[in-house]
Amino acid sequence: MVNIRKFRSKLRVFEQFLGNQLQDCCCGVTVAQCHCLFAIEDLGQTTIGELAEFLRLDKSTLSRTVDNLVRLGYVSRESDLVDRRSFRISLTQSGHQKVEEMHNVNDAYFLQVFEHIPEPDQDNVAKHLIMFVDAIKQFEGSQETADICCEEEGD
Repeated sequence: MVNIRKFRSKLRVFEQFLGNQLQDCCCGVTVAQCHCLFAIEDLGQTTIGELAEFLRLDKSTLSRTVDNLVRLGYVSRESDLVDRRSFRISLTQSGHQKVEEMHNVNDAYFLQVFEHIPEPDQDNVAKHLIMFVDAIKQFEGSQETADICCEEEGD
């Protein structure tokens, strides 16, 4: 059985490094804007609701981030042809260029990190990280999480 405390300790270090790396490699946009741009690239033309669900964020928080990306010229917002109350958002040409720039910087960073892992182990590291993230997604999509979280004070 895995030593879960040691694993969680290493995971916290990983989170710290990843957070710092993102701040350094978002090419002039905030980390939140960086996540949003990558998500819009993944989803293609989408709505705020779909994007919020994908990123697991509140719509109002996400709306402010998208508004800023529209002002920066990275995202376009157009009325939905079917539902005029809804808007479709997508990357502009400038947004695609910014995302590609962020991909290039992040790819270079992680390629350099992988140089510190023996070549025969690199594919396994990537494969197992993908497996771990998929397990988190599966677990988070289940109802099991409600049983293990702390109760809010005052309940």
